[in-house]
Amino acid sequence: MKTYIKITLFTLTALLAACKGDDDGPLAPTNLDKDWLLVEDNNDPLDHACYEIYRDLGISVYYTDTLGKEFRSINAYGDSIINIEKLDPFYSVTATDASTTYLLSKDRDALLNGVLFFRERVLSGLPPALYPHTILLVNELTLNAFLTAERGKRFGNVYNGYRTVIISNVGRLGDMTDEEKGNLTEEIIATIYYHHARDHHAQQLEIFFGISEASWTPQALFPSAYYTMVSSGMAATYKPHWHQYGFLISSPSMPGQLSPNLSVPGEYTRYYTPTRDEDAIQFFIAAFHYTAEEFEAEYGSVTGYDLLRAKYDLIREIINTIKNTR
Repeated sequence: MKTYIKITLFTLTALLAACKGDDDGPLAPTNLDKDWLLVEDNNDPLDHACYEIYRDLGISVYYTDTLGKEFRSINAYGDSIINIEKLDPFYSVTATDASTTYLLSKDRDALLNGVLFFRERVLSGLPPALYPHTILLVNELTLNAFLTAERGKRFGNVYNGYRTVIISNVGRLGDMTDEEKGNLTEEIIATIYYHHARDHHAQQLEIFFGISEASWTPQALFPSAYYTMVSSGMAATYKPHWHQYGFLISSPSMPGQLSPNLSVPGEYTRYYTPTRDEDAIQFFIAAFHYTAEEFEAEYGSVTGYDLLRAKYDLIREIINTIKNTR
């Protein structure tokens, strides 16, 4: 949420005059911003559920990005000046994310399911230190809106912004199986953990990323293992499968063309590696989904398992550190 402070010559003069006249009576400031993140109670089941979370935990849960409107003054033409305060989940101190968009839901029953899902499943998996400031429940989330479907445009389940976490697909919760809800819960929690780790465990994450970077043979045009197309035509750098770089997935933004190489069994002709964020979040998800024994049972026979396991163990260490931090 952005806050703009505008000091005009009139305002400055008034402030100085008020300082000179303190003995004349109490100051009377005007147009002070109210607490827009305050969630108030009412008899509506959806609003009451949001209020209970705010009352108990201080987390503001929203299903609209318009927080409120407030009359400020009358301009010289006699028109009302209305301040409309909006939630901006893509705002940060240095930039804004214009490539991510969302569609709100108007289905209040579905939104209530979303609030209960967040309270009963997501919050129970987060330590208080990782509680988001605000939650925005939406019906659809597009992670790279500038792309077309043909060029990799994709929808997402969660977006972790500077102060706001967006949870999508609230309209589907009522039809999800318990397993699907569990997978969604793990993805949301893993994403929140990762963004916390970026700020507080950067050195450990650099070791994590370095495992895959060390398995890469650099070329002038491809200095990094992350978010690069590799193919059987790149003899100096190509490895048959992304697992051999220590990746669990190909890039979901630009997935590899998994056409088999007929002359080499088990080899694909080309694929894209994930970004750093995509790679780390997948391992956070895996660390929540699998015990160490289950992870070995799932991937132990895969070529490149040693790299996968080293990265899995690092993420488990980060998670345990975060859990034990007071």
